[in-house]
This record gives sequence, structure tokens and C-alpha cells, in this order.
Amino acid sequence: MRAFLATANKDSSKHAGVISLFNQYFIKTGIVSEISFKSIQSLMDLRHEGDYQDFAEITEEEAKGAVETAKIIINMLKEPLEKLFED
Repeated sequence: MRAFLATANKDSSKHAGVISLFNQYFIKTGIVSEISFKSIQSLMDLRHEGDYQDFAEITEEEAKGAVETAKIIINMLKEPLEKLFED
């Protein structure tokens, strides 16, 4: 998400700010699909749970699923990001 924001000269020091800016500049404008954003949000929620909730239990299955989701998202975002760098 920060790579996308760099193309718009935007950034935030907080995760919530990065998500908000990404949504504003890339989801609402149609550059990135809503499906990608929902998948990114689910990964961020899982990370938040693991980092900040006491006694959080992330199963091996959840972790493997998150890795696969991340791979899919990266592949989905390559083309729109490359187009932004061409402009």
C-alpha cells in the first residue's frame, strides 16, 4: 500500500492512516479493486490480533491461509502499480 501511496506523494506513520489513504486514492478511484482491499483488510486484522491481543491464537491453517492470500494480493496489485509508475 505504501508503494501505491508513494506514487501520489502521500504517506502516514500509522497503519490506519495508510489504509485510509489507500482507500481514498486507490480503491474509491477504481485503480485497485474492492476485493483486493477487503483481502488486505482481513490480513491487517489478523496481524493486529496476533500483535495486540493477549493470548491470541493464530492457527497454522490461518497463518498458511494468510500467506496464500498475501501472494494473491501481491499478484493482483502488480499490474495497477506498474501502470502508475508508467505515468
